Amino acid sequence: MNSNFIQLNSNIIQPGGIMLKAIISSKTKRKLLTLLLINPKRRFYIRELSMDIKENINSVWCELKKLFSIGLVFSEKRSKPTVL
Repeated sequence: MNSNFIQLNSNIIQPGGIMLKAIISSKTKRKLLTLLLINPKRRFYIRELSMDIKENINSVWCELKKLFSIGLVFSEKRSKPTVL
């Protein structure tokens, strides 16, 4: 059996990366995932995500609901708006 190492190609998470475009058709979802993958420990407010990726908050919320449903992201309630 070959002992091959598997490693994530770092180009996949670069904004506008061709590979990410090939596997995720939604521009908003690509931007969200890129931001979240680059900042794995950071928590975001939904409005903050919207401003950071320069997308409409309704589009961001729509994509986040899909990511919530598959368990890729989670939220916690705070005294302020929802934090991711």
